[in-house]
Amino acid sequence: MKQIYTTLFWTLLLMTLFTSCKPKPLEIDIPEESPKIVVNSFAAEGYIVLYLTKSFSPLADTADQDFVKSLGIAGADAKLIYKGTTISFEELPDSLEANGVYLAQVDNLAPNETITLEASADGLPPIKATTSALPLIEDFDFELVRNPFDSAYATLFYSFNDVNVHAHNYYAIAISGGKEEEIFQGVDTLRDLNTSKYVLFDDLEYPYATIDGAINILADPYDTLNISLAQINQEYYKYLQVSQKAGSFFSSITKEPINYPSNVEGGYGFFNAFLPYFARVVVRE
Repeated sequence: MKQIYTTLFWTLLLMTLFTSCKPKPLEIDIPEESPKIVVNSFAAEGYIVLYLTKSFSPLADTADQDFVKSLGIAGADAKLIYKGTTISFEELPDSLEANGVYLAQVDNLAPNETITLEASADGLPPIKATTSALPLIEDFDFELVRNPFDSAYATLFYSFNDVNVHAHNYYAIAISGGKEEEIFQGVDTLRDLNTSKYVLFDDLEYPYATIDGAINILADPYDTLNISLAQINQEYYKYLQVSQKAGSFFSSITKEPINYPSNVEGGYGFFNAFLPYFARVVVRE
């Protein structure tokens, strides 16, 4: 999900190298960006999990031990509007090691139905985002195998069918997780939200109806992995592409994604409610 200020970093670096040979230093005044709400979300097992953080200045002291946790927005008023009904998010306890994690139960989320997120928090502009679910992929075949040559890794072999070979489609496999006792409603502390491994697919790159391959995963024996496959739209595909090129998913939620594609009015990030095929598996010896 992601270094937002890559361009700024290289600009400053080049300017520093250039001015190092000058007799006088060049003063650079970086205007401070007003914080806004950053949205990350995913759907799983009849729920939508929402993670709200706030953007911050590149001059912030990120070395502070409590900095990351301070980015999470506690006490936000977040709700979904779906089929004329308002569904409120419930804030999850900070025992998840993160402020700003919210959960909403959405029964019978149907493909192509519009769902809208509205959220507000003290001192931050309100945000609004709208998306639609896409059809659930039910023919996802996979097998998780320990790597016989390196015990630190497991390999996920996967196969699924393109939902419509006559249309341009996009998909994402997400893998996250950790110790089984730390799993709570599909959210594994910050690891689930920040270190998910995304593998993206554009069906134009696959000449046949079946998409298959293998993914190497860094995992210890008896780790519990959450594995999901979802059809996604082009906008979210581009968002994840930019995130992957920029760095880790963790970076995307802790910096201002002003250069990212976004469907959030008044804020940053991306609101999605795509229906995933979801499975939870334990890495065996």
